[in-house]
Amino acid sequence: MKKNLPAFGLSYAGIHALVFLVLIICWPDAARSQGDGPRFYWKGLNGTNAVPVIGSSIGGNANPMNPALTVIPGSDFEATMATAGYAKMIPVFKRSAMVSVIAPMGRLSSTLSLGGINYSTTARGFGDPMLQFGINVIGPKAIMNLPDMLRYKPGFSVDVIASLAIPIGEYNDSVPVNIGQNRWYGRVGAPIIWQLGPWVPGRRTT
Repeated sequence: MKKNLPAFGLSYAGIHALVFLVLIICWPDAARSQGDGPRFYWKGLNGTNAVPVIGSSIGGNANPMNPALTVIPGSDFEATMATAGYAKMIPVFKRSAMVSVIAPMGRLSSTLSLGGINYSTTARGFGDPMLQFGINVIGPKAIMNLPDMLRYKPGFSVDVIASLAIPIGEYNDSVPVNIGQNRWYGRVGAPIIWQLGPWVPGRRTT
């Protein structure tokens, strides 16, 4: 008996990619978002420019600016940060893509004990800017013009992103806490957006 594929409009390759992403999501390792948010991956008219600004105030026993988020027992970190960026929508092989740069800035203070010595440190300024490229691999084609925008139905979409941080942020090797990391680092990811309900004014839900 012939079996039908689920009504997602996905090919076998798309379904295999989806299963792979689910396995990554369920893998027992921490996955953390850095610097952006879900709305950063909404699709727009190609050629659109965006300037995202995100503010946050956080605290805990791990340096929030360190992507390793290593817990230091007995420490106390407080950070008041803002992240500003620039993004541009571009078409790549008829798929929607985005290039962006994100720059963290703010103030980080800490109280910690290392090697029997107590430190009370404050760092402020700019962190390491992050360059990012993302392209849609599953979902509607790129929005090339206003008629495409009117016909656009997001549905289910998956992007692939790659980011690279450039170590030019504030860093002082004489103190244990810094906003900059003095090292190159990056990430890869697969943001997923699933639009629920009709894509009409007043009823746009994701």
